[in-house]
Amino acid sequence: MKSVSFSISSSESDRGYVLGTLILTGLAVLFFFAIGMMGELVSTTIGLGAAQMFNPLMGTNSNTVEQFYTTIATLVFFSLNGHHLVLGAIAESYELIPIAQMKLNMGPFAEMATFAQDMMVMAVKMCAPIIAAILITNIAMGVLGRAVPQINVLVTSMPVTLMIGFVLMFVCIPLLVMEMNTVLNMTQTKLSLVMKALAF
Repeated sequence: MKSVSFSISSSESDRGYVLGTLILTGLAVLFFFAIGMMGELVSTTIGLGAAQMFNPLMGTNSNTVEQFYTTIATLVFFSLNGHHLVLGAIAESYELIPIAQMKLNMGPFAEMATFAQDMMVMAVKMCAPIIAAILITNIAMGVLGRAVPQINVLVTSMPVTLMIGFVLMFVCIPLLVMEMNTVLNMTQTKLSLVMKALAF
């Protein structure tokens, strides 16, 4: 009976785990993390941060605006063949780093940290128009409250902020979908570069 080298099997298992985590994290988790972060920022800005519901994608509670954007991101992900990108990345990993090749360069993982930072910046950029509009609205309501003290600004500003927030959310959906396409393409390019760097 032929013996099996457990050291090689363990090394291959570790390498497969690292590559699998890299692919799934790079193409799926970071993409949806950016969208979820954007939804969190928008919901807090318009006053819906306390409205929580269970998010099955992340396995945690999230607010309703985040869930709304996550649903749109899921539809965009599949409509742009994001699942094909995941399968393609797995196939490319076998071509770049063949089975039984024990060397695995860990240096490029610093690039993944930079990429995660870029995803956070993209999340802020995507929700910046809504946050800016709500900020201007709050400033205007504050000035109105000083000019007309009889108006209860605290009570009046809440429905105004919600209305403007919802209107901008729906108006910005086409632009948001275009930005999601850009983010997904950037994710694919960055992941391909990182896997190529891992092979050397």
